[in-house]
Amino acid sequence: MVRDGRAAAFVMDDILLTSLIANQKDPNAYEIVGSALRVEPYAIMLRKGDAALKKIADETFTELMATGEAARLYDRWFMNPVLPRDINLRLSMSEELKAAFMNPRDKGVE
Repeated sequence: MVRDGRAAAFVMDDILLTSLIANQKDPNAYEIVGSALRVEPYAIMLRKGDAALKKIADETFTELMATGEAARLYDRWFMNPVLPRDINLRLSMSEELKAAFMNPRDKGVE
C-alpha cells in the first residue's frame, strides 16, 4: 500500500521492514523513521526439560559471542549482499544485540 501510494506508512518488526525495503525496485525511496516502539528479542526454542540440548545451545552461543563469530555472522547476513539475488538488508546491529553479545545469558528482557 505504501508503494502504491494508498498509505503513507506502517509499523512492523525492523527485520521485516528492512527486508521489504531491500526487495523493492527502488529501496532508496523508503526509510525507517523514529525509534523502535518496542524491542522484541529473538530466542531459540527447545523442548522443555531437555537439559542436555540446552547446555549445548548455551555453550555454543556463548562461544560464538565470546570469539566474535556471532558478530561476523551477523555482518555476513545483515550487512552484506545475500545470494541468490544479492539483497543487502544494511541493518546495523542494535545496541541491545551488541549488549547481549557482550553479556550472554539465557533470560529474556527483564
